[in-house]
Amino acid sequence: PEARRILRTPKGFIPSLRNAMGFFAAEYQDLAAKTFYECGSGKSFSVVIKMLTYDKQPFWAKAIGTPIYSEHDEILGIQGVFQDISLEKIKELNLEKSLRTIESQNSRMFNFAYIVSHNLRSHASNLNLTMELLKDASVEDEKDLKNNLFKISDSLNATVEHLNEIVSAQNKSLKEKEPVHFSEILKSVLNTLSLRIRETGADVFSEFSEVPTIEYVPFYLESILMNLIS
Repeated sequence: PEARRILRTPKGFIPSLRNAMGFFAAEYQDLAAKTFYECGSGKSFSVVIKMLTYDKQPFWAKAIGTPIYSEHDEILGIQGVFQDISLEKIKELNLEKSLRTIESQNSRMFNFAYIVSHNLRSHASNLNLTMELLKDASVEDEKDLKNNLFKISDSLNATVEHLNEIVSAQNKSLKEKEPVHFSEILKSVLNTLSLRIRETGADVFSEFSEVPTIEYVPFYLESILMNLIS
């Protein structure tokens, strides 16, 4: 009676192997067949499976079964029970979905924090180095260094604007990508790192003729090049 209530079968309905698979969701019918086959070979089972009522309403069930043996250790059939656990399963699925969302948000947060710390550190390093050079600079060098301060200020403002954009981009789709020119992004990065490049005597070579542009988020590409060069 309890099984008939859960499955909502009409009076007079006679269950059989022929109609048994109709009580399992299509994507779980292979699992059901495999489970019953193995039980018919002597293996007990305990599974959570998606089932269907007689009128094709889905629900989650926990099914437990074991083979029945004769006195000669021959398998005569399968004995078992099942119960409707839809409420518990839906809560579990919702919890898993929430955990995936939290993991995704944490990943984006750590990525953003890394970008912030790395890119702002480059500007701070340039600013400190420029200020140190200004202390003992000649009149001629002082003019160049002051001009460099304006460049640092512009780059810092651009970075802050990009950080605001990247926060907004977290909630946008991939369609928000745009054509990005490698050479333009590189120029911006080299301006930001100009003092460090000059100080270390580094040479930066670039070649983008075969792929001058890509569809991407500009600030992400800038961060990549900033990492590579610094």
